[in-house]
Amino acid sequence: MPAPTWFPTWGDRIMPPTLTLPAEHSMGVWLPNKSFSEQSATVQINLESAGYVEWDPAQECFSVSNRNLIRLANNLLRRFPLVAVGREYNSEERCTASCQNAKGHLCTCSCQALHHGKGKWMSGWQIAERQTSQVGGNKWSWLLVRQG
Repeated sequence: MPAPTWFPTWGDRIMPPTLTLPAEHSMGVWLPNKSFSEQSATVQINLESAGYVEWDPAQECFSVSNRNLIRLANNLLRRFPLVAVGREYNSEERCTASCQNAKGHLCTCSCQALHHGKGKWMSGWQIAERQTSQVGGNKWSWLLVRQG
């Protein structure tokens, strides 16, 4: 199953599993080199029965609850060397103390979540690469992460 057309490429790297956090929708999930049914089953297994998995035709990927980002990313990092994490952000939204001292992983401010909760939401990850993109007028920050 091909990668969604709006996902970034990572040079000559093979497309990694990709998780997306839109500002106002559920998290998107796409896995490389797997059929539709294999992706659905793999996502469900890696969610550890912590939520639903639905196909989102508009986003061209599976959709799961945002609360599962850390669990799903960490489980995928045990199986894959790299995982891409994309976040929609607002360059006009200032990064303030409320972001920098926040708990959890949901952030849409201009820091692109790098300073969110002092970065603790990324505990155990190393950033291998970063990039930004614009999709349909929305700004996205992309991190390629590995266990670290």
